[in-house]
Amino acid sequence: GATYDVVGVLPFISSSVGSPINVLQSGAHNPFVANELSWRRGDSGFFVKAGLGLYLPVGSIDGPSGLANVGNPWWTFQPNLVVSYLKDGWNLTVNVFDEINTANRITSYRSGDVLHAEFTATKTFGNWSVGPVAYYVGQITDDRSSAFYGNAINTNRYSVWAAGGMVGYNFGPVSVSVWA
Repeated sequence: GATYDVVGVLPFISSSVGSPINVLQSGAHNPFVANELSWRRGDSGFFVKAGLGLYLPVGSIDGPSGLANVGNPWWTFQPNLVVSYLKDGWNLTVNVFDEINTANRITSYRSGDVLHAEFTATKTFGNWSVGPVAYYVGQITDDRSSAFYGNAINTNRYSVWAAGGMVGYNFGPVSVSVWA
């Protein structure tokens, strides 16, 4: 009884950093493809979506370590789970996904996995929507070094929480949301 969809993104990037570094990079980033299944639980207002995304390491690669570029020389697998309650003007949503990286094919260094969690609790009144939002991102496994870097490793993990609010207005054909 699930609904199935496929997502595909082919991003192109052009970025520059001014003086004193003076770097200009442009090209294709790694394409992203995902397969997703979603379920609507009758008229209860509950929705569940599960998916698996994949960043393919075929973007623009440059430099001796493969990092002086806009593409990444490694695969990233991204499992995803979303649970929502969308009824009577409520949007209560938790979106959790993980970035699981393979080793850099040039240096063999492997970055640790990164967990993301997004939280939304908004209520719609007429054309207005308002409510709290929050976000978490953190590295949950250690990096693994390689001979390319003399087996030196970055032992620092990060963990970031952000919380704020969202205000939105539905103009009919277009809606605008501001997150702060």
